[in-house]
Amino acid sequence: MSERIRKAAGLVLLVAGLAACAVPALCARKAGPARFRSGERQDQGIPGIAPAGNGTINVNEADAEELTALPGVGETIAALIVAERREHGPFHYPEDLTAVKGIGLKTLEKFRDMILTEQKESGE
Repeated sequence: MSERIRKAAGLVLLVAGLAACAVPALCARKAGPARFRSGERQDQGIPGIAPAGNGTINVNEADAEELTALPGVGETIAALIVAERREHGPFHYPEDLTAVKGIGLKTLEKFRDMILTEQKESGE
């Protein structure tokens, strides 16, 4: 009987350990930064998100060299921004830049006031 209890306890501990590892990972994924590529307005019930102020660099038109002028953005991250823009289209909101590997919310806050996400109007 004690062997049976020992096996059951081991199984319970194994399941509890797996749950302890999986739950935070799932919660972190849900709490991650929202993606705004849909083009919807960003002020619809999303607290703490404000449009960029009078920026100096338009991230939808700047080349990699211009992007390196932003704090925390080196040559590698600048190249990743350009690649993200080519692959997924223009950035609608500053928060879209968090889709670029190496740019998190803290990095974004360093240069949020220095960027614009305006797009050229098409002649259609």
